[in-house]
Amino acid sequence: MIEQDSSSTITVDVGAPGAGQTWDFSDIILNEPVIATYLHTTPEGTPFAGDFPRANMVQQITLPDFDASLYNYFLVDDDALIQFGNGFELDIMGMVTSQILNNRRTIANLPLVYGANWMEIVSDTIEAVPGIQSLTIDTIENEVDAWGTVVLPGGSIPVLRIRTTNKARFVLRIGGVDTESTLTESISYNWISKENL
Repeated sequence: MIEQDSSSTITVDVGAPGAGQTWDFSDIILNEPVIATYLHTTPEGTPFAGDFPRANMVQQITLPDFDASLYNYFLVDDDALIQFGNGFELDIMGMVTSQILNNRRTIANLPLVYGANWMEIVSDTIEAVPGIQSLTIDTIENEVDAWGTVVLPGGSIPVLRIRTTNKARFVLRIGGVDTESTLTESISYNWISKENL
């Protein structure tokens, strides 16, 4: 069971797919926003660079209020943006904790244009106790389904919109027999801009 606090969520109108759309988010007020700093740089000198040797870009997300940093490692080449995984560092009263997650994903095929689509299947198996496995299989379908302008309090930005449908299957396997299986589906939208990462 997963419990989630949705008392501080904001409802937005994602609009329809298509060309020449306008998404006006200029009147959204964030209550108690979490401030994060994003830095895009090369992996050299970052804490987990050795764990992702093929990466040529890292996105460092720093949460100063929590003394934490997340490092996302990517390969940017002529035909794709690929995320290899990430590393996380958290400093709690001088004790630094870190964790590495290898989760290779194709974020986008390049060049990214209106109408582009791609799909991938990502799976993982965890066997914490011998003979008992938990399997997750995500079928992720992406489509650049719209383009237009996002209006924010700071101005207007030309964007592409990516619609992502994630069908996640969880299987509990005991002694080689699937005993439980659940399927959930979620849809998310991301607005991206060449000029404003």
